Amino acid sequence: MLVKFVAEPGATPEHILIEVQGAIEPPMKPAGKTVLFLYWKDPTTAVCLIGHYMLEGSLKKLEKPFLVVDTRSVKPTGEGEYNCRVACVIRQKMAFKSRPKPILC
Repeated sequence: MLVKFVAEPGATPEHILIEVQGAIEPPMKPAGKTVLFLYWKDPTTAVCLIGHYMLEGSLKKLEKPFLVVDTRSVKPTGEGEYNCRVACVIRQKMAFKSRPKPILC
């Protein structure tokens, strides 16, 4: 089976992967609520606020880019061939590797 990944020229957005150590578990169900705030200190450093904790992260380039594929768009094009639409490309990641710092009010 051959699967072709089809991207519309100039229309494929780029996203950034966010990598955290552990899990983000909000104390309540986050339906419609803001779980975290993310803002940039400078072009390569970001700060993430989750509840009463602060994380600092750095922007890193991935060795190999990831493709996010829209599996609902899989269409057969011929005998054993399929087309799949590329939803976005991920070439960078924001890595939060340090322990969270508590924010005291």
